[in-house]
Amino acid sequence: MQLMSRLSVYLFTLFALSVCSMHAQEDDEDEEEFGHMGFFNRSTESVTVGVKLTQSAKVHFGELGTVPSNVALPSSSETNRIYNDGYVLLDKKRTSGRQSEDSTLGQFQVSTSGNPPGRRYIVTGDDPANNVTDGVIVGDYISHTPGYTRDWGYRNISQINPPSHLGYIAFHNYSADTQHASAEGNRGYSNGIDLTLTHLLYRANKRVSFSLVAGMSLTGINSMHAGTVKSSLHVVTDLFLLNSIQPELPLATGGYYGTSITTTNGVDYENGQLISNLPDPASGVEDDADGATVDGIWKVKGAYFTFKFGPQITALITPSFGFSASIGATGSYVGTTYSAAESFTVDGIPNKISYNNSSSKNTFMPGYYANLDATWTLNGRTGFFAGFSYENLGVVSQRLAGRTAKIDLNNTAGFRGGLNIKF
Repeated sequence: MQLMSRLSVYLFTLFALSVCSMHAQEDDEDEEEFGHMGFFNRSTESVTVGVKLTQSAKVHFGELGTVPSNVALPSSSETNRIYNDGYVLLDKKRTSGRQSEDSTLGQFQVSTSGNPPGRRYIVTGDDPANNVTDGVIVGDYISHTPGYTRDWGYRNISQINPPSHLGYIAFHNYSADTQHASAEGNRGYSNGIDLTLTHLLYRANKRVSFSLVAGMSLTGINSMHAGTVKSSLHVVTDLFLLNSIQPELPLATGGYYGTSITTTNGVDYENGQLISNLPDPASGVEDDADGATVDGIWKVKGAYFTFKFGPQITALITPSFGFSASIGATGSYVGTTYSAAESFTVDGIPNKISYNNSSSKNTFMPGYYANLDATWTLNGRTGFFAGFSYENLGVVSQRLAGRTAKIDLNNTAGFRGGLNIKF
């Protein structure tokens, strides 16, 4: 965008210079030597600066609808596990505060049997208000037990005791896999800037001349599609053994049900239970075709900087009005950014599972162009032009996490116009 703003300044400067030159020519003492067409007849170089309105690139988006889980998929080793509908974290003995499991703080086990053993422990302390030292119960907690964890939570009651796995709690990760959905981006018009230098080679007569043209232009790319696609819903289910079966556990922090600590009459009570810290081998994976409806916005933005070179023929209808046509080769430097924002919802999960990312690509492409312009000469030095432009540059292919975008810069037509200065 900095380059486009600089060219805009350049365009304004050249326009100001042309206005000054028009006034200067009116006072030129040698005007009678050149006549109305005199300077045109003797000029061999000219520069045109203009703007153009070109069809934007035709963009085809493909392989849409892949949304990875918002959380890392768990492994088979002992580790912290985050799910779309809960969490299971590694547990260790508490070492500080009223929940400390240091036996020197007056704790003793009240249960040494069961599955697992040593499930709770009591913390005693002082009660200064009643002049009691080291004997008052200040805490009743779930104890640390190897192979189990107290630090876990879940979102939905239906996760407890799934029909085929009584005595377990199920945690899930959800993701969407593409079913090769595709979409076409909108195709409007893009603004651009055009700068051309023309060198006169041969004048066949007073009305027809042949020249060489060298120029460059900057054109924008902007295409987008917003909509929904169907994807396959990929569900990873991990099952954890419950120490005991309860229909519902107290609401813990973060909107999860699980272990919680409440204080009543100066005593901390820990509610909840232990679960195994590794998923059961019965855990599995399931795919549901068309199970996810993915909302998405897909965009391609960028610009291409084009150099052109070729012959031009000019034919005058009147001394001040005519037509010019040119055709030749181009080389374009294309820079694009492909961005995708996709999301879907799952029943029982309050937050959308989403993906939002982008990638950029730069490439060089050969091609060809053709221009047809009408020209109007104000005087021997300055004039205007307006006409049609056509470019055929090729196709840019870009990928973003499996998604594809084919950016078709073939057969792009548009309008252009601007200022012509001879020197």
